[in-house]
Amino acid sequence: MKITRSAVALAVLSLLGVGIASADVPASSLPSVMGRITQAGVKVTKEFKAIGGLNGWVLMHGTQPAIAYTTPDGNALLFGALVGASGQNMTASYMAKYAPKPNVTKLIPDLKQSDYIVLGNPKSKHILYTFEDPNCIFCHLTDIELAPYIKAGLQVRLVPVGFLKKSSAGKAAAILQSANPAKAWMADEASFNEAQEEGAATPIAHPKASTVKALESNMKLMQKFGFNGTPGIVYEVAGKWMTLNGMPQESQLPTMTGLPLQKETNPQLTRFQH
Repeated sequence: MKITRSAVALAVLSLLGVGIASADVPASSLPSVMGRITQAGVKVTKEFKAIGGLNGWVLMHGTQPAIAYTTPDGNALLFGALVGASGQNMTASYMAKYAPKPNVTKLIPDLKQSDYIVLGNPKSKHILYTFEDPNCIFCHLTDIELAPYIKAGLQVRLVPVGFLKKSSAGKAAAILQSANPAKAWMADEASFNEAQEEGAATPIAHPKASTVKALESNMKLMQKFGFNGTPGIVYEVAGKWMTLNGMPQESQLPTMTGLPLQKETNPQLTRFQH
């Protein structure tokens, strides 16, 4: 299996966070397939047992944490979302459990100044930030889940990013550059192709330089929060800022939004209603 420095950098940079030091796993304990990434400057700081018989690893590239997996025979190295039987993003769960944590409070001023789209009442004191990709199926389901809360008074500050698919950046740019970004985002979601996991927005090939800069800034900020994918959610409870990487369970939403439970009958959300 050939792993180039650039491939490692892309995989790890997509999972950027604000890390802290931790002890390295001895090289003698690592599967041979991980030799390439350690040569590329990536440190392996922790091993854990993952679902499906996989071995999980916490990687650090400078201050950037990431999760990787190796097969039981040690001959294959895997990156990306590992989804459990219930639909839970296990990579996000492992990041939350094992990876170094960012200092969320220090990032809030940048979050408040980010290029976000307001969904719902812009004057509401019930505010939730979400990092979302226009082609993200779990973002789409989160938007469905949050719709009754928006109706009940929640303000969602949606920070668009574009990285999941080749068309993601162009779609995010098209939405940001539209006359009404909130309306454009909702149109992307209203006609979302769930089978293909494709938002309905038409990507633009040559966005404005300011739009490109905004999306790059949003992506860097998402990474600083330690989110390894979308949706990434930031919310405040009793004056303390919290984060959640992945789609919330129904039972979490009252605490996250500060609003009473809004019962959701959409069958798409059944597996998240715990």
